[in-house]
Amino acid sequence: MYEIVMPKLEQSMESGTITCWHKHEGDQINQGDVIFEVETEKMTIDVESPFSGYLRKIIRQVGEDVKVLELVAYLGALDENIPNDIANQNKQPETPMASEKKIPMMPVQKQPSERIRISPLARKICRELGLDYQTELIHGSAPGGRILKADVLAYLAQKQTAAAAQVVQKPPREDVGAVPASAAITIQSATPLAGIRKVIAQRMSLSKQTIPHIVLNATADATALIALREKLKTKVLGDIGLKLTYTDFLLKMCALALRKYRQINASLHDQTCLIYADINVGFAVAVGENLVVPTIYQCDRLSLAEIARKKQELIEKAHAGKLQFADISNGTFTLTNLGMFRVRSSSPIINPPQTAILAVGEIYQAPAVVNNTIGIRSLVELSLACDHRLIDGAAGAKFLQHIVELIEEPEMLML
Repeated sequence: MYEIVMPKLEQSMESGTITCWHKHEGDQINQGDVIFEVETEKMTIDVESPFSGYLRKIIRQVGEDVKVLELVAYLGALDENIPNDIANQNKQPETPMASEKKIPMMPVQKQPSERIRISPLARKICRELGLDYQTELIHGSAPGGRILKADVLAYLAQKQTAAAAQVVQKPPREDVGAVPASAAITIQSATPLAGIRKVIAQRMSLSKQTIPHIVLNATADATALIALREKLKTKVLGDIGLKLTYTDFLLKMCALALRKYRQINASLHDQTCLIYADINVGFAVAVGENLVVPTIYQCDRLSLAEIARKKQELIEKAHAGKLQFADISNGTFTLTNLGMFRVRSSSPIINPPQTAILAVGEIYQAPAVVNNTIGIRSLVELSLACDHRLIDGAAGAKFLQHIVELIEEPEMLML
């Protein structure tokens, strides 16, 4: 008999709220199958089974807050006995699921003395969106009326839909200059954010609300980089079966620049600057309509070919939906390359708790002066966003200038 416990999904995690069971008691489960969904203060993530067997007993129900390493279920063979004493000790009294009841359109006003139960992430989202969950009529779907993040998002969608309906149904004014009813805005759909999109929204809102961004821009001559890639791509293709991309070079350049300017490879925690020994570079990958940022660990220690291989592995896992939590965690810096979308430049948003992100645009041809002579060169725009609490303009400019030097003299990557 195997014990399934609440995993520690991130370093600061102390507990998690079970938001969904993907399997039922009696279901056969293979190792790696997603069995339940967990909500933490930072994100929602699917938890995979570390074992194979049958889901014999679910101990903790949807909506319950479970401490790390506490028992949530038993997995085993059909003929194995369940330790009843442990199961009874961990199982909470059953409460009818609020989602099974019909929710009235106008909920009863909560009494001032009533304690409102809410998950940490739901409370955080309310704070970010300026919602007072103590006074707003947010219906909690978890046992005991506990409010989850899905409840907050559903409440917002219902509120916006109701407001839109009022706009559409409001009769036209009789006075001169009134807007005709036909000109009223109509909502095509109202879909609560879910999954990765919810996490992205939460993290980007947190970033813009808490991190003072400073964005530095530079232009680099990529002519030599293009020539070096052409020179190396045939050899690398023969060695590992992959084409070298500009992103592979840029990942290596970022890692080497971070090794030289350690203050960029840092984060701010409780008014303390933490400078990391490991250089783990994340890179943005578009997956359908969503975005994920896999991490290449100790990127500064890898060769170009090793970076290319690891990057491709992570991209394939991302498109297959098989990224593990470790694959998208512990990044110390992020690279986003929008060149394939013909974007020249952008103002990226820092991925907290990191302190910087580099955005790279497309390589384009333009006239440029080289050795007092005008010629056509291949140029690329770079935009570095920094956390101004830790990185001032001079420090960020030095880091960015080093990236420019590596692009213009890429042979230094071979040293």
